[in-house]
Amino acid sequence: MKPGVPILALLGAVALTGCEPKADPNPGWPGYLESEVIQIAAPEAGYLADLKVRRGEEVAAEAVLFQLDAPTLGFEKDAAGARQEAGHLKAQDAAQGERLEVVRKLQANLRSGEVALDLARKELKRVQGLVGSNAVAREQLDRAQAEAEEQEGQVEALRAELDLAQQGQRALQVQALEQEAEALKANLSAATWRDQQTVRKAPPVPTRVLDTLFQPGEWVPAGQPVVLLRRSDELRVRFFADPEAVAGLSLGQQVRVRLPGEAEAVRAQINRIADEAEYTPPVIYSREQAARLVILVEAELEPKDAARLHPGLPVTVELQEGNGE
Repeated sequence: MKPGVPILALLGAVALTGCEPKADPNPGWPGYLESEVIQIAAPEAGYLADLKVRRGEEVAAEAVLFQLDAPTLGFEKDAAGARQEAGHLKAQDAAQGERLEVVRKLQANLRSGEVALDLARKELKRVQGLVGSNAVAREQLDRAQAEAEEQEGQVEALRAELDLAQQGQRALQVQALEQEAEALKANLSAATWRDQQTVRKAPPVPTRVLDTLFQPGEWVPAGQPVVLLRRSDELRVRFFADPEAVAGLSLGQQVRVRLPGEAEAVRAQINRIADEAEYTPPVIYSREQAARLVILVEAELEPKDAARLHPGLPVTVELQEGNGE
């Protein structure tokens, strides 16, 4: 063996060792973008009559998303309205007393009774004058007095009957009917609300359509989501860091998020650090990380970046300069 060969090999090994790149002190953590899904459903079942949005479309606040065709709800609302009106009229009628025709008849009977009473009193007075002169028998005076007393009793009875008819039903009965009318009014409000729920609107914030799950003409079960939305100004990054690195992270801390094909990183603020470690989830599974225990961390992107980016993008998260490692 030539003595120079081992020396050259050693020099080559040293040269290769010197060319190896230094380990990156902040290599970054793998993650992906995710958004909160807003499921828009209707509490009632029906056929999808109109779908006004498409996947990926920007939706203004409180814009109409879709409408169901559920005619039975309209019928129920009309029936509830009729029952409420009937209950109101029933309570109003009870408070007013008897019909006007009945009251007029009682008034006429009272007038007739008062006339008969007046005649009976006059007859009694006449007979009393004749008794003193022995022109009539004592029995005739007794009959006249009894007739006058009878007419007085009839007049009092007619007055009481008329007063009762004008007063209406008893106060508790009227109150019960009024409460029943209020219950029917509440039923009408509930039926009206259910009918209005066939038209579904977006939340009072700008959103973006993630997906539509039904097409016009299809039957939509009650409570089944029809449109999936996300807020246009909200997007978060979920990444997984080893426990040693998480020890240096804190809520409110700024991180950098690097996106595929973009030279400049975007900023995000940590708003969640999981309490328990887990094995690397399949969504970011790699041979190097297969057996690692990691901790989930979430950070919220700034609204301007959330508006232009899409959920599902793979990213790399790094510490913001000045935060420390």
